[in-house]
Amino acid sequence: NIDPKAGVSSIKPANYAVYPAGNHSYSEEVVKIHLPSGYGNAEEDYVPDTHAPMLAVVKPGNTHLEFKHVGGVMRFKVQNVPTGANQFVFTVADKDITGDFMVEKGIISAGDKTSKNAVTIRFKTLTKVAESMTFYVPLPVGNYAGYAVSIKGDNDLNLSFDGRLQNSIARRSLLLMPTLVCDEEKGLTKGVQQVKFEEMQDGTAPVVSIAGNDVEIDTEG
Repeated sequence: NIDPKAGVSSIKPANYAVYPAGNHSYSEEVVKIHLPSGYGNAEEDYVPDTHAPMLAVVKPGNTHLEFKHVGGVMRFKVQNVPTGANQFVFTVADKDITGDFMVEKGIISAGDKTSKNAVTIRFKTLTKVAESMTFYVPLPVGNYAGYAVSIKGDNDLNLSFDGRLQNSIARRSLLLMPTLVCDEEKGLTKGVQQVKFEEMQDGTAPVVSIAGNDVEIDTEG
C-alpha cells in the first residue's frame, strides 16, 4: 500500500509503503504501522516466509521498493497437529503486539499490555493429522516476560503450551523457537529443537526520525 499523504523532508514525492498492508498512517508527527490480530488461511492469505513488519520509501526515479524490517519474527514448528485444528494462537504475558504502533528510529516497540496481546493464524480445518506445520508470528521490538501457544479447532479442541521467552525481540531478528509436539492427552509438549537467535540478512535497517511535521526515512547504507 502506498500512502501519498506522508510528508518526507528529504525525499519527494513523499510516498512510503508498509507491510503488512493495512491501517497504517501518517498524522501530525507520527508514522504508525498496524499489526493485525489475525491472519487468514495459511495456504492462501498468510505468507509462511514473511518477516514483517516492514517499511519502505518510494524514491523519485526508482522502479522498485526496498523494504526494511522494523520489527522481529518468532517461528514455531508444530508436529502432529490433530484433525479438526484450524487455528494457531500466540499470546504474550505482558505486551501489546497488535494494533497501531509508532515508528521511531527504525523500530516499533511493544507497549504494556492492554487487551491486544494475542495473534491468531487461521488455516483450513485439517481432515487428517498434519505431520508438521510452521507458523511465523510478526512482533514489535521489546522484552517479553513469557508466552502461550494454543492449537484450536471448532469442536472444543484446545491444546496449549506455556513457555518462557528465551530472548528479547530485536529489530530484523528471527527467533527459531523449540519444536512443539501435539499430544491430545497432554496438550502441546516441548520438542527437542534448540532455541537459536538469527539476525535477518536484509542489509541495513532504516533510520526513521520524527521532526516537526516531516518524517525523514533514510534507506541508504
